[in-house]
Amino acid sequence: VLEAICGLRREVRGTIEVAGRRLDGLPARRRRVGWVPQDAALFPHLSVRENVFFGHTGKDTIPAAVEALEIGPLLERPAQTRSGGERQRVAICRALVTRPGILLADEPTGNLDPATSPTIVELLLAQAQAASATLMMVTHDHSLLECFDRTIDIAALPAPVLSLDHENRLHLIKACLRANKERLVDRHEQFKVLSEMAQLAVSEVACDTWL
Repeated sequence: VLEAICGLRREVRGTIEVAGRRLDGLPARRRRVGWVPQDAALFPHLSVRENVFFGHTGKDTIPAAVEALEIGPLLERPAQTRSGGERQRVAICRALVTRPGILLADEPTGNLDPATSPTIVELLLAQAQAASATLMMVTHDHSLLECFDRTIDIAALPAPVLSLDHENRLHLIKACLRANKERLVDRHEQFKVLSEMAQLAVSEVACDTWL
């Protein structure tokens, strides 16, 4: 979901809208979305400075985030020699250089030790607030949830509805029934379940025909 919002994953159905602005038709660089991946995704052969400003102009202007994230002394050092916490700070700073309206973080503490995780989340929240940006973070660490105004449990959401047109729904149900023909105990009941999944009401006579 996060990759689709920031424009890294384009092969998705539906629309993406942030604050009333459609993003799905825009290239990633025009979406005003900051991206902090789980592994920081820094270029190991570049310095911290080059990573922070990669793809951007104004490299002589040090953003306030550099000082806030305490990476100023690291700017001229190789990115590959930095610790996990330092790399995440650099990734956060890089995401903020574009002055995003929304900041996306995918498991930013997943590779960090428990002592460092709260610090990184506090930095994310503080920098998002300073930039007047919304922070959206994916995490499996429930101890961090209390830091956020709103949380969504993906596992508790209803199963997604298949986004198929009428003809493709028919084809899908037909294929599923044929594939499971030998294993169906009550084929009519199974058919009803498949029909509901695809949001399609088809007669049981059709089911008999397909089987």
